[in-house]
Amino acid sequence: MPFTRKRCLAPFFAATLLLLTSCNLALRRGNELAAEGKWYAATEAFDEAVAADPNDPEALAARDEARTEALTQLLVETKQHTDQRRFLDAAQKLGQAFMLSDRWERPGTGTAELGLLGRAWLDDFAAQLNAEGPLKLAPLGSEYSAALGHPRFAELRLALETSWREAAAARCEGNLSSARTPFLRALAAAYCRNAGREAPAPELPLFSMTPRVDDFMRGVSGPWPVMMTQAFDDSPWAWKPSAQHAAMSVSGELDAAYSDARVWKTATWTVSVPYQTTRWVSVPYTTYQYYSYPCGRTTCTGSRPVTNYRQEPRLHTEYRQEPRSQSYEAIESRVQLSATVKMFVDLRPHAKPLGLVHELVTTETGLTHSGVPAANLPASQARLPTRAEWDGKQRQAARAKLTKALVEHWRDSYCNPPLADAEAAARCAFGGSVLPEERAYLDSFFRDDVTALVSKSRFGL
Repeated sequence: MPFTRKRCLAPFFAATLLLLTSCNLALRRGNELAAEGKWYAATEAFDEAVAADPNDPEALAARDEARTEALTQLLVETKQHTDQRRFLDAAQKLGQAFMLSDRWERPGTGTAELGLLGRAWLDDFAAQLNAEGPLKLAPLGSEYSAALGHPRFAELRLALETSWREAAAARCEGNLSSARTPFLRALAAAYCRNAGREAPAPELPLFSMTPRVDDFMRGVSGPWPVMMTQAFDDSPWAWKPSAQHAAMSVSGELDAAYSDARVWKTATWTVSVPYQTTRWVSVPYTTYQYYSYPCGRTTCTGSRPVTNYRQEPRLHTEYRQEPRSQSYEAIESRVQLSATVKMFVDLRPHAKPLGLVHELVTTETGLTHSGVPAANLPASQARLPTRAEWDGKQRQAARAKLTKALVEHWRDSYCNPPLADAEAAARCAFGGSVLPEERAYLDSFFRDDVTALVSKSRFGL
């Protein structure tokens, strides 16, 4: 209801006209906002009125009424969102009501709406968990925590977290009991780990993480067997609990042939050279124009200045760019780099052997000279890779190539469609990528979205 202004007087004789005017204007603006249903904005206007005259009963009553209506408006919107199952929106409105009730000292505001929201949300969340699966709904946790930040939501937030954990634990136990084949059990163990439950790693028909490596490399200085082991351990073929060892070998040669030669090089640059040209410019000068005019019975004469211009030559300095060059002596250092690496991985009896070759031939050069200051060419010292650096670079390149080849070999061995069943799909996904056909098998088996698990090599185990 609008509040009419009967009096707004300061309780002491030093009250000023400015104070009275401020109180009147704030009260009037608050009434206008209240008439439009903008109750929160009205409370701010009434706050100004109370600040201008803290003892004015009408300002105090108007503010109290506006606060009640603002809270009621938020609670009504909370219930509407709850009935429409828009629980995050409902929590946002109810959270605003809680913050305002704390500021305005209105304890207990929204208790009924909180109970209604909690019951509806928990029932709906339980149904979602059963229908879609805990892993698929896991990303909602951060949204729920952000929406339920007020302390009065603590019990509801805990209840939602508990509901998720209980559903995930139940799904974990169900998956472990249903998965009776090796790779499905591995995926079920990864599922349990993501649900916060530890499950024993199953035995898989794979190799241990310590393969035997025969080293036949020549001209190298680094540990090539270590590189081979690291590449294998990063692949889906390695499984720590396994007792079977893969057999690997690496052979080949690295070479670096260095040479120096005295050469002459040419540095070029440009300089600005001044020269004189003649330009014609307009130069002003003054003349006088005579004129006559009647003055009484006689004719008078006068003169006035007139500015004219004449062309005069002037010398002007301009610049042209002229090329300069200077020959200088340098030492050209050159290295011929070559690498031939043959890698072999015996994956029998689980898959056929894998062999690949890494080859590279390249030449690098560098100059050593004292520089040409006029050309802004600084002194230079040739920097060519050492044999050890060439060795390290090729080990990294060979490791990346072998790791990629091992993953591709896994997919070639186990991911050729059509896949027979969920175990075949899990074995294929163990390599760290998933196809639509695999997803269909696995989502159906786990009744959940397992994308986060199958996108990691070895399911992240």
